[in-house]
This record gives sequence, structure tokens and C-alpha cells, in this order.
Amino acid sequence: MRAKPLIAICSTLLFASSLSLAQSDEAALAAARQLGNEGIDLFEKGKYEPALDRLSRAYMVVRVPTLGLWLARALDKNGKLVEAAERYREVTRFQLSDSSPAQFTKALEDAAKELSAVEERIPSVTVTVENADPQGVVVVLNGTRLRSAFIGVPVPVNPGKVTVEGTSNGETVTESTEVKEREKQKGVVLRFGGVAGAAPPPAGPPPTTAPPPAGPPPNVAEPQPAASAAPPTADSGEGPGFVHTTLPWIALGVGAAGVIAGGVTGFIAMDKKKKLDEASCIDGYCATWVQQDVDSYNQMRTFSTIGFIVGGVGVAAGITLLLTAPSSPEQPAPAAARVETWVGPGSAGVRGVF
Repeated sequence: MRAKPLIAICSTLLFASSLSLAQSDEAALAAARQLGNEGIDLFEKGKYEPALDRLSRAYMVVRVPTLGLWLARALDKNGKLVEAAERYREVTRFQLSDSSPAQFTKALEDAAKELSAVEERIPSVTVTVENADPQGVVVVLNGTRLRSAFIGVPVPVNPGKVTVEGTSNGETVTESTEVKEREKQKGVVLRFGGVAGAAPPPAGPPPTTAPPPAGPPPNVAEPQPAASAAPPTADSGEGPGFVHTTLPWIALGVGAAGVIAGGVTGFIAMDKKKKLDEASCIDGYCATWVQQDVDSYNQMRTFSTIGFIVGGVGVAAGITLLLTAPSSPEQPAPAAARVETWVGPGSAGVRGVF
């Protein structure tokens, strides 16, 4: 049984040498003849995958109906029903002449019969898109780009696992399914997370609310106004009370510290002055060994003056704030009080009019 197809292939390839100059190379014809014979032999032994490889290579070199028919059969056995159907159709479209071998005519007749049987077994899937514009979605079906025109309509596929991947606005969605022979229009839905192309939800009627009552129900007391917040007290540290009660005593404390510091440094300066007067100083010029005491005396005298000035200002400010602070919100402070400070050489004081 195997010798008949092999002889047919050989005679076919010999006839094909006269079809075109491109196929007249003897080495190419010899290689195609060998590949074709190997492919048919492997096919009859049930080794369909290597048979497909050999027949594909031979058909690329010599495109004749007999090789095309066997190639379609090998594609069918390898589960590639879509490719097998296309190869059967290609064989049926061969234009034969009166001088064509009888094997060519027989190959066309067999291809037409086997094509009908294969087409009934080819399954199909329908890819649909949700929450995105189908025209803007890139769909890849089993590794091949699917045109947007085929979205939403049945697309022939080979039986087995089908993987569909869609990309829209940077978002990628992948779905997989199993398709069996003769299973038609199996659906695969690509659902995107966006809302492109989706109609907004219809606006419902506004909520119905009951009108407010015309007046308070009987025997219901009218709401009383809330009590106003109590004004901040002087001890709270906020408001004008802080200025009128706390700040004067702070000023008096600073003034007292200044007066004490001025008195202490003044006493030290007077003591140093007494010692310098007893030292060897003539007309204001002193010996070298007492120059250090002279400098210390000048510093103490300066510190004493600054202390009395700060103390006088602090005491004056504290007394002024105490005298001008109102005793109550309704009783303003008298405006006639006046306090002044005075500073003299080695002394300072406060005077005022009340």
C-alpha cells in the first residue's frame, strides 16, 4: 500500500519540473522528492509530528496538489484543523491542464471531500470586551493579533487550550479556556476594571422628605437659648486679665532684682574705691600693681549703674500697670496717675503723681 503513494509523489515531482524555471533545479527536486517520500512514510507509520515537518519542507520547494493533500492530512493529525482546512482549500484551487497527471486530479477531488469533514470539526470562540471600547483594545488570540473587526463574532480555533489577552489603556486582562472539536461559539469575556464606553447609571428620583411641621407640637416647651460661655478669668492665663494682674508683678520682680544687683555692685565698687584711695595714686595716676583693682572698680561701677537703671524701669512699669488696671469691667482705671524714674551717679529712684 505504501508503494503507490510514493510512486505517485515521484511522478508528480518529475512532472513539476516542467511547471516553472524556479523549480527546474535538479538538486532542489531531488531534495523535495526525498522529503516527500519520508513524510508519507512517517505518516503511514503514525508518526504525524515528524511527518508534518518533512511534508512542510517539501511543499515549500514544490507546490503541487499531491504534496499539498498529504500536508493537509498531516496538519489534521497534529490537531491543527484551521491550518489543515486552509491547505485543503489551496489544493482545490489548483488550475490543472489537460496534460496534468491523473494523480493531480485525484488529489483535488480528495481535498474537496476531506475539507468538508474537517470544517465540521473546527470549533470557534467569540471574544467580547466589557468596560472598554473594542476599537481601542489590542486582543491577542493564541499568540496572534486578532483584528478588532473579529471582536464579538465567532473565530475558528484549533481544539485545546485557548488563551486570549487584551490590553486597554495600560491594563492587561488574560483569559483561558478549553475548546473541544465541534464546539461552536464558545464565549470568552475580557472584563477591564475601567469604565470606558460604559453608560453612567441612570439618575434615580430625589429622595422624598416630609415637610417640616408648621409649629411645635402641643405641650412641648420651646427650646431655651444656650447659656453664653463664661468670660476667661484672670487666673486662666488668657484675655486682658493676664495683663492687668500678672504682668505688673513680673515687672516689679524684675525691677527689684535690678535694684538689688545695682546695690550689691555699688557696695563692691565703693569698697574698691576706698582701697584705691589708700593706694599709691598721685593726681589720678596709680602704680602698675594696682591697675587691676582700678579696672575692677570701673566694671563694678558700670554694673551698679545698669542694675539701678533696669531696676528703676521695672519698678516703674510694675507700679504703672497696677495703678492703671481696672478693678472691674464697669470701673475704668484713673487716668491721672503718672510714674517717673530718675537715675543719678551711683543712685536711682522712682517718683510719681497719684
